Amino acid sequence: MKVRLTDKIVSSYKWDGHETIVRDLELKGFFLSIGKSKKSFKIQVDVNVDGRRKTVRRTIGTFENTSVSVARNVAKNLIYQIRNPSEDLSKKPDLNSFSDAARILILQKYNENS
Repeated sequence: MKVRLTDKIVSSYKWDGHETIVRDLELKGFFLSIGKSKKSFKIQVDVNVDGRRKTVRRTIGTFENTSVSVARNVAKNLIYQIRNPSEDLSKKPDLNSFSDAARILILQKYNENS
């Protein structure tokens, strides 16, 4: 299923007995995974490694800890880094964890408003 993920839509989804994946229409590779105990934001990217396709999946965080807009921004940065590993990483933030990515995004937003 594909929809434009928003906080209201994500909060309306309930676990229905099996894991459900809801893909975002706005950002390709970004999706919500609904499990029994939590709703997780994840990304999936296909990359070519030595001429072979490799699928990379990463969990960004849970809906209980972050909003859809923050998770989408983190996903956008992670997808870019995974697809362009040889570029100079000093130009892009190094996102080793969700908390690092959230801190960087908050600082960027704070600097824009100053």
